Amino acid sequence: MEYRFVDLFESKGISRKAAADLSEQILQLCPWLNTEEEVSEEIGIDLLREVLDQRWLNSVGAEEIIRWHNASVQRAHDNKNRRAGRDPYGDLCTLISKFGVEDAFGEGDYWVVVDSFSTRDVSIVKFADSDVAPELQAALRRWLSESGDLLAVSVIDEDGNLLFRATN
Repeated sequence: MEYRFVDLFESKGISRKAAADLSEQILQLCPWLNTEEEVSEEIGIDLLREVLDQRWLNSVGAEEIIRWHNASVQRAHDNKNRRAGRDPYGDLCTLISKFGVEDAFGEGDYWVVVDSFSTRDVSIVKFADSDVAPELQAALRRWLSESGDLLAVSVIDEDGNLLFRATN
């Protein structure tokens, strides 16, 4: 059994054995935490609070467990990409810059959402009009097929409406 939370629990003064037992208990009660995907903080925290014994929650909060999990997932994806010599985020920003200005603050045409890379379902926010040029669609499909283990790329507008989606 993988004891992915042992270091977190030990840092809170919980003995190694108790930390391993608690980690195993969490992974049995919350199999969704034993994945390579990030967990929504809002949903994950509520679910953890429903299943964990209050004495453990007093030592390590549900928020901290979810944040630890998500940070671990992000590090694993980053390490995997580094070992493979890939930079999917940088490559996508370069590609998008051929079709407009990439800017996270809404002052450009697009925003490549860096947090979406750890979920393997990449999101791009389009600030200008709602048309996704056929050339950009083709380029995104090509990028996705060459990007390794990513599952999908979506272009959405500022309100979250889907404008384009390609899947692997």
